[in-house]
Amino acid sequence: MVRFFFVLIFIPFFLPKTNAQYITNGNASIINCHCYQLTDSITFQRGSVWNANKIDLSVPFDFSFDINFGCADGNGADGIAFILQPISTSVGGTGSGLGFQGIVPSLGVLLDTYQNSTEGDPAYDHISINKNGDVLHGSANNLIGPIQIANGNDNVEDCNWHILRVVWNPALNDFRTFFDGTLRLQTTVNMINAIFGGNPQVYWGFSAATGGLANKQKFCTRLANQINTGIINNDTCFGAPVSFSATIDAFIPLVQYYWNFGDGNTSNAQNPPPHLYSAPGQYLVKFVVKAIDGCDSDTAYQTVTIGDVPIAGFTVNDTCIGLPVHLVSTSTIASGSSISEYIWIVDGITLANSPSITSTGFAVGTHTVKHLVKSSIGCKSDTAFGSFTVFDKPVASFTVADTCEGKPTIITSTATGINLTYYWLVDGIAIPNAPVVTNNYAAGVHTVQHYVQNTSGCFSDTVTGSFTVFVQPNANFTVQDTCAGAPVFFSALSTGTSFTYQWLVDGVPVASTPTFSATTFSVGVHTVTLVVTNSGKCGVTKNGQFTIQAKPLISGSATSVCLGTATNFTAVLNNPPINNLSFHWFFSDGSTQTGLTASKTFSGSGQGTVKLLAKSLNACNSDTVSVVYTVVQPSVFAGNDTLVVQNQNFSLLASATGNGLVYNWQPASFFSNNTVPNPATVLNSDQLFVVTVTTAEGCVATDDIAVKVFKGSKIYVPNAFTPNGDGKNDILLPLYIGIRNLDYFNIYNRWGQKVFSTVRMNEGWNATFLSTSQPSGNYIYQLKATDLFGKEIVQKGSILIIR
Repeated sequence: MVRFFFVLIFIPFFLPKTNAQYITNGNASIINCHCYQLTDSITFQRGSVWNANKIDLSVPFDFSFDINFGCADGNGADGIAFILQPISTSVGGTGSGLGFQGIVPSLGVLLDTYQNSTEGDPAYDHISINKNGDVLHGSANNLIGPIQIANGNDNVEDCNWHILRVVWNPALNDFRTFFDGTLRLQTTVNMINAIFGGNPQVYWGFSAATGGLANKQKFCTRLANQINTGIINNDTCFGAPVSFSATIDAFIPLVQYYWNFGDGNTSNAQNPPPHLYSAPGQYLVKFVVKAIDGCDSDTAYQTVTIGDVPIAGFTVNDTCIGLPVHLVSTSTIASGSSISEYIWIVDGITLANSPSITSTGFAVGTHTVKHLVKSSIGCKSDTAFGSFTVFDKPVASFTVADTCEGKPTIITSTATGINLTYYWLVDGIAIPNAPVVTNNYAAGVHTVQHYVQNTSGCFSDTVTGSFTVFVQPNANFTVQDTCAGAPVFFSALSTGTSFTYQWLVDGVPVASTPTFSATTFSVGVHTVTLVVTNSGKCGVTKNGQFTIQAKPLISGSATSVCLGTATNFTAVLNNPPINNLSFHWFFSDGSTQTGLTASKTFSGSGQGTVKLLAKSLNACNSDTVSVVYTVVQPSVFAGNDTLVVQNQNFSLLASATGNGLVYNWQPASFFSNNTVPNPATVLNSDQLFVVTVTTAEGCVATDDIAVKVFKGSKIYVPNAFTPNGDGKNDILLPLYIGIRNLDYFNIYNRWGQKVFSTVRMNEGWNATFLSTSQPSGNYIYQLKATDLFGKEIVQKGSILIIR
């Protein structure tokens, strides 16, 4: 449909109407003390309501309002604006102008419920922050937005009241708006200076407009309250005071409070003292507040229940062990509520919540009982006390230990009671009455059953158990002599699934498996002990010995040499005397040499290893050891040829590899110290410098650098680079000669999109944008800088990415 609106500038088309704290303009009207209608559901209306007192923007504020956009969605329009402006009678354009369009200067939170494509509106109900009466979203006056008014909801024309909150922090120039408790927009704006010309005094208010479509659009300053009692479900017990407080959501200061506690008592305190009701019952509590503008809140209501306290009582019977105990509650409560919880505590242990409990789980003896109840609103009775007795019966038990073949098994009764009779069954065979049974049994597992009877004729429960008679093992084993470092193998000849093994060599435990091997024994004769135990009960010990013959212990050394010089190797015997040894050298190229010394020239530099082995005539060979050698090939890099400014101090920097490096720069006359890696100098003309490094081994490397002297400032930008990750030419970095500071260095792609920007001369571009590698092709650069003499340099050109 076609929408029309009018822009009013400096023409008081509507005469303002005032109502105490607020000024209404246009079609706006008062609903009640703190609610206003901005437009009726009539086309081409506009209205505004302004607070009659200006606020100071140099002071922070946090305002909350109730707003209603009307009930028409598809055929409703146009929306509401919260506005800050210095002219209290302002009202802007109709329709899409929202009563904001044309108000200058101003800042507005626009809550637009209709899509006007000419203004760049989205299809959903949207919110934005604009300035100076401009509603176009593509304009520079559109500070932020538009986004959905309500998070996750396209429509707010739903007949419902919503909460709009606006927050201003002048210290941070931070302006935020919340809708129904959710942050929607946040922007940084120097509101006082950039919008209101340095004047912090402004009016706040709301405007709204309709066009070809309409809605009844309203707002209220918040004045709501809620009663809090501090008790669960607002129920408590007679005799307990109730602490009343209120949660008040008010936009402006409050001046009066009124409480009616429902029992004829009242209070004018904001937080009255705890109130004690004189009788049980239900009481309707009322609370009203009055604001400084003379407006009363709606009355808050809360029903409070004061409940009766129940009286606890119970019955219980004595019993015998194994027979049930019956706990039955006889508790009572007056009318108005019921008993909802039964608390039983027997011997300090809380039982199930039930009016009666039947249990056989109590031990012999006298037991204390505590019983109390709670009403349905949580009122607790006093505790009733009592006790009951569970009489004893004998308890059967016995001890028996596993044993080995040929040894007696002893079974001992540990039953409790007076003048007991003992009953035994071993493997199902009855044993005569006796507290202790002693017999020899065959190898295997045997079962025992035992019960007793006391003088009162009470039988115990039958207890069962078992014992094992184990087979006696043997401890024979084998072990052989060997060379030092070679494994010694130990093997037990007696095995069984329940056998455990303990090996000791020279009295020290070394293993707990039937077979094992070890290489840690020293040269000489060693004693061996094996202990074999069956299930930890039946054990036997066997002794023996073995001999370890010596083997050579060797090491080697090598000289550090320069590349191209032969490396000399020397073998060392570390445990003489061992006669008739031969030394064998094994090189990484597959070649070998034999002898106490060896010599070899290597083709590469760096560290390497040579393997060395010694062999003796008794077949006890040494371990193979690694001998480390070093071939030195130093390197030095004087740096890339470079450009410097005439008569400006600069430093060279050489990077080198090698040990104990000594530097020598030539010609030496240009330096105060030519023996450091980074000497400083000043040039009037071009010069070639040569650096020489010498290692601790006497190895030498040289490099040179050509330095070109410029008499003025210059910026060199490479016209291509190769960002392929090989460490060479991966970064595009201009060369700055005589430059004091960089104003900007920007790079644009073929579509004019800025893909890189910096003001730091040591920062270059790695051919990525938003963490994405950019394609090969041409790019445009622009830069601006200032040289040492204050001259401004502006350059632009093209750059080629080659991948």
